[in-house]
Amino acid sequence: MTTPPLSPGLKPGELRPWSAMLLSILLVASTTASAAALIVTLTRHKTTPAHIFTTAQIDAAQRSLCERFKLAGHASHASSSGPDMDAGLTYTAFTNGAMILETAIIDPALTPQFREGANAVALAYLYQSTLAFAPAEKYSTGMDDLYSKIDALDEMCTAYIARG
Repeated sequence: MTTPPLSPGLKPGELRPWSAMLLSILLVASTTASAAALIVTLTRHKTTPAHIFTTAQIDAAQRSLCERFKLAGHASHASSSGPDMDAGLTYTAFTNGAMILETAIIDPALTPQFREGANAVALAYLYQSTLAFAPAEKYSTGMDDLYSKIDALDEMCTAYIARG
């Protein structure tokens, strides 16, 4: 005794014509919903820390960042300059400087301007750490880029402290 086919005229593995159409409609609907969600997310008004945090919280975050920036700068400068520069210590100092800044960047009360400036310096520190063992010309070019990012963040911190 054999069982009758579920759908007469269809071979095993074949879809009914209406099921292929249903799958197509579901695919289009899913894609449209995903695109709409992406558009809403990208165009949604982004709040700034000034709308969420108190002035005291924002000031504390910026003060902490500037203190950590100064600490990272001292550690990196001491190990990366002078005639007795050791590549291993330089690599470690730049990596540590980047990590010091990264711990300050995660403060949600930090303003975008300070966060972006500190992130640029942290990335430059990490890049420069990879050049610790590179030829002097390449290392020097990387240092010029690092110094420009350090100067920009230093200006922000100096202005913040002067505003005080």
